[in-house]
Amino acid sequence: MKQVFTNSSVIPCDLIKSVLEAEGISATIKNELGSAAAGYSLPTLDNPSLPWAWPEVWVADEDYERAMELINGVERREDKQEGDNPTNRSGEV
Repeated sequence: MKQVFTNSSVIPCDLIKSVLEAEGISATIKNELGSAAAGYSLPTLDNPSLPWAWPEVWVADEDYERAMELINGVERREDKQEGDNPTNRSGEV
């Protein structure tokens, strides 16, 4: 098994897991409740999150390369959508 994604929130991990499973890749979330168990529900400036307690998405070794391609595609789409923000009326890209 290899880790392909981690985040301080379980929500992006669930999204990535769903994307992978929709493409036929079995994925597991480890540490799903880790940050809550460590006493941190959401990171704040005076209460930073603990990276060792973050949820992690894992896949089988043989699915690692394909999973990373899919995750990179999701991240590129998110970056593009941020650039297409309709509130950005100044013409800046």
